[in-house]
Amino acid sequence: MVNPVRGILVEVVAGLLLAVASYGCGGGGGGEGGGALPRPEVMRPEAMRPEVMQPPENLPELPVQQRTHGAQAPILDLGGTLHVGADVAPSSDQLRAAGAYNGAALSSGGVGDGVGADRVLEFLHKHVAGGLSEAGEGFTFGSETTGLPTFAGQPIIRVAGGTSEEFTEHVVRAVQLINTALPYDQRMLLSSVPAPPLTAIQDIPDGEVFVDFAPSAEDWNLANPDYRPGSAAIAENEAVQEFSSAGRRWEYGNMRAGHVWLDSERIMNAAWVPNPDTGESEETVLEDPVSDADPSKVYSKEVVFAIVVHELIHVLGFLAHNDATRFPDSIMRDDYLLVIESLPEIDSEALLAAYGRFRPGTRPEELTAANLGRWDDTSFHLLGELDFPGGAVSFGVAERNGLARPWASGPAPWTNLADDSTLSETVTWDGALLGITPSAETVAGAARLAVELANLDGQLDFTSLETWGVNRTPGAAGSGTTWNDGALGYTIEVRGNTFVQTGGDDGEVTGAFFGATHQAMGGVLERSDLAAGFGGKR
Repeated sequence: MVNPVRGILVEVVAGLLLAVASYGCGGGGGGEGGGALPRPEVMRPEAMRPEVMQPPENLPELPVQQRTHGAQAPILDLGGTLHVGADVAPSSDQLRAAGAYNGAALSSGGVGDGVGADRVLEFLHKHVAGGLSEAGEGFTFGSETTGLPTFAGQPIIRVAGGTSEEFTEHVVRAVQLINTALPYDQRMLLSSVPAPPLTAIQDIPDGEVFVDFAPSAEDWNLANPDYRPGSAAIAENEAVQEFSSAGRRWEYGNMRAGHVWLDSERIMNAAWVPNPDTGESEETVLEDPVSDADPSKVYSKEVVFAIVVHELIHVLGFLAHNDATRFPDSIMRDDYLLVIESLPEIDSEALLAAYGRFRPGTRPEELTAANLGRWDDTSFHLLGELDFPGGAVSFGVAERNGLARPWASGPAPWTNLADDSTLSETVTWDGALLGITPSAETVAGAARLAVELANLDGQLDFTSLETWGVNRTPGAAGSGTTWNDGALGYTIEVRGNTFVQTGGDDGEVTGAFFGATHQAMGGVLERSDLAAGFGGKR
């Protein structure tokens, strides 16, 4: 079972609390009567005591995400648990047990985990109606032009040349996370070709978004006429617009290009410094970088990541900020920035509606329930679970409003796969795949991963793929109808305790290994015709 990832507010920098379970023998017991003698302790020779494996002090870190990984699903390290894909995992007690499939305990059913149509429309109206909102130190956000300026095609994201590996990873992870909310054919594409640094918005090609990390005092004001002193980040947008004689107003069409600027100096050097005149701490940019371990550091890695997500959603067409009272759970709120690991559901739903139901340039009066179409707040879930000594791997997929979102989760290994001394030569994991097609038909099949430890390359095969119809729980293997030709295959490479596809059939595979000694594996498969979670064990 995977608990949903919760957001925290920037003004409350909470420490990570680790719940440590203690395992041991019971403390003894008494007899039935008050005068019963205590049971004597039985001493055993040292050689007879079972060896108890202890986890290392620090678990392996996830590998760095690079430009070439933009199409992969997000992988989260939740402190002892690795989670692959969207944050939509239900608890098994929310579903009904449905037997087993290829060794995995199967559950399915509906869970009311979505956002209603009225709330989604209210959220979007703020960004479509036009008008400026006050926030921060008198600065205004939004646009006086009406309309929803979304991209007509898949936006291409390019990070400026010379950007550090750490800053680049923030962008890669942000793209991966936001893409979990977008229709497959509308997802952002992260280019491996760097953008020319400090490019003016009018020089950015159509359909592209450039991301720059640069000191604002030196560079932003050279290329950006809307530069605001003191900003940690801003999003520039250039959308097609025309004046409507009938509406007597300027109206947006599609988004042409975007530019996200982040002040690298402020992000690295800002600290909370006491003001001797007021006695209060103020954000101050120092001459040297502030250590990540320093509690006075303003922009932690988690905060920088949340800023990148926030600004990228701006350039996707959400130009305004939402009322924090009405939408306290949104990363687009007009109050303190929400620090997140997964995308808040309201933002996810609004992005799906904007890119899946409404055309670029949608007018305020067109934001109606009728134009939105049927909008459910209940998801259909498929869940598979495979137990192994010391834990379990869970995997599955959730479908709601035409978007299927797969996931997999399990306990983090104690070493990287390459360093696991308990394994040798070729290691094989077997299990199952559970998926949903764009027409909401369920798919299930067998999953097998074989990895050559000598080179950390492997083969991932999905076989005996069958379908049972719309929102139907898979039956026993062989009881369904063959899906496509019944098989998919991918070559993969292992990176730390994760793996990604390097070849094979169409689609993206993102996976991870689970358990202290890699007893299990799991991940997600995403294609234009199938979204699926899978898992297996040795």
